[in-house]
Amino acid sequence: MTSPQISMTRPFSRKQLSAATGVPGDLLAYWIKLGLLRPMGGGDGKGKHRQFGFQAVHIAAVLAELGRYGMNGASLRRAAATLWGIIDFARRRPDITERDTLDCADLKLARQAGDFEDWLALRQQGKAAIGARAFEMESWFDDTAKLGFELYFDMFSERSFTDRTTRWIVAIEADALMILPEGMLIELPQLMGLPSYISLNVSNIVQLAWARLEELSPDRPGAATHDRSLQPQTEEEDHD
Repeated sequence: MTSPQISMTRPFSRKQLSAATGVPGDLLAYWIKLGLLRPMGGGDGKGKHRQFGFQAVHIAAVLAELGRYGMNGASLRRAAATLWGIIDFARRRPDITERDTLDCADLKLARQAGDFEDWLALRQQGKAAIGARAFEMESWFDDTAKLGFELYFDMFSERSFTDRTTRWIVAIEADALMILPEGMLIELPQLMGLPSYISLNVSNIVQLAWARLEELSPDRPGAATHDRSLQPQTEEEDHD
């Protein structure tokens, strides 16, 4: 598989999104028009083409899976808005690492549990010492921020290319759509009362998309032909 570092910096065409997700090009064009998928550039004139980042590959793959479960267009738009909102949230805090968020969550739990000073002294003696940034985050790192970062690292970090155990719950209640890590069903028992929800194996969804691209890539060892459908497009018909 292409390394995450390369995949996270490459641009992708609409045809590549279609190959990765199995979504027909005309449906992808409709999603792009409605804002479910955001291009990273291109499409500004005749003969130009839109290009997409790896985030769009992941989001398109998840939307395609939700569509297979029968989720309607309005709910898909809410799901896409939630996922792009997670990206926007994390981009405003580009220096925050997954370790920072785990450290800060531990700090807040320890303060609530009591004996904080003893806990901290013991923690700082080991290899898992709390970093300085975690202390700086405490004032704003609430449950919403914790959830946002957790979903972001699940879906858009390097480990999203290799992790095998990431699962999400997608639920619709009234007019609200919720996306949560599956583990929250245990942490928040009240969620078990949801009338219905979709359980997604996010790891499989994301990695299947990349496997499809890898399989069709002309650079793959043993590839016999040069498949232009996977190359950046310059034809006018790929201009949306």
